[in-house]
Amino acid sequence: MGLASQFGLDQSNSVQNYLDPYCVQILNITRENFKSATEISANSSLSLTTVYRRIHLLQECGLLEVIGKIRSDGRKFFLYKSKVRELS
Repeated sequence: MGLASQFGLDQSNSVQNYLDPYCVQILNITRENFKSATEISANSSLSLTTVYRRIHLLQECGLLEVIGKIRSDGRKFFLYKSKVRELS
């Protein structure tokens, strides 16, 4: 069972009706530029654990774009950007 279904989201429900303040905060922080989970946490009042949980939910709902990059030391990291232009 995915995170979206755990939160009661399915294709017949409007996802926006179910976004909690944490999700909205992440979408607002990532609206203009790609950010890492650490950057999102640093620019908000959210713990890194909360950021990762909401990132997975938003990604599953199709509201967050994710790109992977490889650092100079060979380690992978991910950046996130909102696909939502405006939340009412």
